[in-house]
Amino acid sequence: RSEASRQALPITSVMGVPCHVVVLVMVVMVVVSFVTLVCGQSGSILYDPSGTLKVTASQAQFSSNVVANNFVMRNTSASLDAATYRIFNVRDYGATGDSEGVADDSAAFQACIAAMSVNPALSGTRVMHIPGGVYNISETLTFSFNSIHYLIQGESMGTYIYWSGSGTLFNFTFAEAYYFRAQNFYIFSTMASKSSATLFEFNNVRTASFYNIKSVGKSVIGTTPPPVKGIILIKGYCVDVKLSDTIFEGFESFGFKCQGDTTLPSNYLPVTFSNVIMTGSTTGSPTGIWLASATKYADFNSVTLYNVNIGISFDGLANTGNSNKNAALSNIRCITANTCIKILDSVEVFATNVYASYGANEAIYVGFNSPRLLLSNSRLAFQNIGILMNSGYLMVSSTAFGSMAASGINISGGGVLSVQIIGCSFSSMPANNDIAGHMSAGSTYMLGMTFCTSTNSIPFDAAVTPQKILAVGC
Repeated sequence: RSEASRQALPITSVMGVPCHVVVLVMVVMVVVSFVTLVCGQSGSILYDPSGTLKVTASQAQFSSNVVANNFVMRNTSASLDAATYRIFNVRDYGATGDSEGVADDSAAFQACIAAMSVNPALSGTRVMHIPGGVYNISETLTFSFNSIHYLIQGESMGTYIYWSGSGTLFNFTFAEAYYFRAQNFYIFSTMASKSSATLFEFNNVRTASFYNIKSVGKSVIGTTPPPVKGIILIKGYCVDVKLSDTIFEGFESFGFKCQGDTTLPSNYLPVTFSNVIMTGSTTGSPTGIWLASATKYADFNSVTLYNVNIGISFDGLANTGNSNKNAALSNIRCITANTCIKILDSVEVFATNVYASYGANEAIYVGFNSPRLLLSNSRLAFQNIGILMNSGYLMVSSTAFGSMAASGINISGGGVLSVQIIGCSFSSMPANNDIAGHMSAGSTYMLGMTFCTSTNSIPFDAAVTPQKILAVGC
């Protein structure tokens, strides 16, 4: 045939396969790919007869994003074991989320909570979905059913809550919060008086997590009202509580406080912080992390504390059923914290990579009733005292002490039983005060220290003879 006639002929097959078959296969492949992307590896998105979206835990686990009706869930099931997620959008209950946060959305949020609480025996996690927007909340939001797993979910940093009330924002009044999660939203304080305000309040907590939350005790629109009292308050025991990728600012009493004195449940899972920043207010006497006796284990990594009176406080074990409490701390930064770490009662703390500077008191305070502190690879500088020991056991290694107003390590209590200082350095200290103090019992071992003061001395009491000292000049 001629070239012109060949170009005019239609294509009827591809490699011997009719074109209509090829097109049909391609359409099927596109549909399958879309369903796989949206629903993950385990099936499809399901709706119950009422129209509520339900996503199985396995679907959420394997899908990087589950998207439906503008809802995005990112691996939500990682810390939840519910079989399904039942989603309640606050806008469906009248919330406006207007751009200025003028309209009061309190009633709409409480109506959403009431809908979530219907038939609490029904399985599944109830998700309060808060789409992007600015929501003015002036009244306490109360959750009263403890047989329900709750998730409060914003749309990343596009969701803003303006707390214009004066008490508690989210109040969980039931006995124990079990499998609770809050994630992906901002909270700002806007009212003039916040001295009694707490943003989250619980009685007891067993398995809860807070992820990607920023809470600020001041407005984003230029005003600077007084700060909130605290961010998270747990009045009873704290078991398996996680905070990650979270910023708390502008609190005058506490960022996170577990204040209970009760016997813990049988599963002693730790309080865990990861990638957390806390900044106290310029008023009050703020403590960043405050753990009392109803906490058994703590595991903190990459925690930064600014402008606080006390950075991390372990406030003892008044309840004897909670004995053998210990904490693991790593990558802790305290800037302008009067005391970075405070240890009371029989608590064993393992700390590494601690940096504390520009505080008015001691970087680390060790109280009474024989606590234990094991500190390594750290730097303590520009404080009054590096470590103040009142009792217990101390082991410090590979740590630099510099520019203290009083002393690097002060053994001030008669209850100190053992001190081991290995491979540490002391520089820019007052004369005769690299290490000062006395001991009434036990052994003192000080090995491989470097002193950079003019005297290079260790002024212990005459009654104490430190053993095995190897000290060299700077």
